[in-house]
Amino acid sequence: MNTNGKYDFGFSVDEIFLDEQSRNKFGVRLIPDYNSLYFPPYHTRVVYVPSEYLSKEFYSAIHNKNEDLPGANEIHFIEIIEQGGYYKIDRKEFLNNIRTTDYQKEVLFLNKDKSPYSEETNNKIENIKVLDKPSKEFGNLYIYCFNVGQGDSFLIIFPNGSVYVIDTNICYDRADRYVDCVKRILSSHNLPNDRIKAIFFTHKHLDHIRGASHLIRNFKIEYFVINLDYSHPIKPVEDLFNIARANIPVWLNCNKEAQIFEGETRIDIRNPDANTSRKDRTPDINDSSICLCIYHGKNQAYLTGDAGHPIINTKYDDMLTNKVFERTHNKNFLKVSHHGSKSGTNDRVLDILNPSHCFISAGHSSKYNHPSPEIMALLKSSLIVEKPVIVSKVIERYIQYKFDGKGISYRCL
Repeated sequence: MNTNGKYDFGFSVDEIFLDEQSRNKFGVRLIPDYNSLYFPPYHTRVVYVPSEYLSKEFYSAIHNKNEDLPGANEIHFIEIIEQGGYYKIDRKEFLNNIRTTDYQKEVLFLNKDKSPYSEETNNKIENIKVLDKPSKEFGNLYIYCFNVGQGDSFLIIFPNGSVYVIDTNICYDRADRYVDCVKRILSSHNLPNDRIKAIFFTHKHLDHIRGASHLIRNFKIEYFVINLDYSHPIKPVEDLFNIARANIPVWLNCNKEAQIFEGETRIDIRNPDANTSRKDRTPDINDSSICLCIYHGKNQAYLTGDAGHPIINTKYDDMLTNKVFERTHNKNFLKVSHHGSKSGTNDRVLDILNPSHCFISAGHSSKYNHPSPEIMALLKSSLIVEKPVIVSKVIERYIQYKFDGKGISYRCL
């Protein structure tokens, strides 16, 4: 590590992802040390690097979800890039390197430093618990899927009136519209339009937490739910913790499997657990995603964050034990994992989860090329999935899914 003052610029590594088009290099999303409230997409940078820049453990985790890649033993790793890592460099050298198309970017990652950003909190922290006692109240469950570009954001309204938000990806130019939309939805259900019971963040990647501060400032929120055990010390995470510390009284550390009841609706937290909640056990933060299964009568709704298909297959495999009649007649909803990438879905996921309705949250970015054409073909060819498979960037509106305990209906709003 160089500490002689030569380096005057820093950046964090938010995400490392396989380039779906070439399949022989990796994209690295960088967050430069710019003072940007919402981190609009143009304040981040993506560079492409060869696989040997990664750690063997991280590459092996990616290979586990993409078996067509070369095996880890075939690659000589120099291990200079880490998800959540912080790097120092001369500002001019940084700008020169991110502007070139050459994907040999070793110079960017030669000077790893301690991150200046903190994930500390002094709030009251509790483990996941029952947020409401079971009751006999039964009505309609609603899930609203927002069009937030390359990211995720969902609003859940339970029959007992409880409201959850799952993830945000609010860019600065959409912040007020997003808040107004949430308020209109709550008012349409005759609920207070300034109250949210719990806000969940499936994991700490920028496209799941961006702009959360705007939401938190505009609503009274009781519970802040996140996996505190997984370290990802980047500026947007520090900003999120600061605003939550000042505004949300109770934090729930979601680091193990648990159940929550909202009236007669049950929410199972299937992931993370002891094997996936920490960086030293799960190299890819996507696989630490909070994964939910919501049981509402004969409906199930699966919200899977960015978890890879090996995680989903393991954590939901008990669904196969359901009776054949129930699997044939139940209507289930799937938020297709990781924006429809090949790492999040395979035919076994569909066999286990048995979804009749599928939603993909994806943006127009050519860097990610989501959803994968192969996954779209798999979903469309499935005899289980009812058509159409809704993709947010195609619809360009938000979607309301209504669950009555037997069937599922949806409409574009």
